Amino acid sequence: KISFSTTNQGIKTRKRTKYEYNYELEKLSGSRNYTEFEMYKSFLISHCEDNNLSKKLMVQLKMELEHMNMHLNDELEYYSAYKYICKILKQDR
Repeated sequence: KISFSTTNQGIKTRKRTKYEYNYELEKLSGSRNYTEFEMYKSFLISHCEDNNLSKKLMVQLKMELEHMNMHLNDELEYYSAYKYICKILKQDR
């Protein structure tokens, strides 16, 4: 995501802003079948890699996504991991 800002001299500069993961997170919060989960999981990982999420946070993210995958039918475990992923991604801001 790129936004434009104007300086006092009227020259436009491009400034890169942090990517928001709302779309992927929204889809993961509702997708409970394996195929959809795998698709949105790959989107989220790809966007995190593109935005240079730290290695430590990336490892945590992948572990929680795997936990969600193993517990697609266990609502408590699935959404606990989902909430933790939301927390991980907020640390990146």
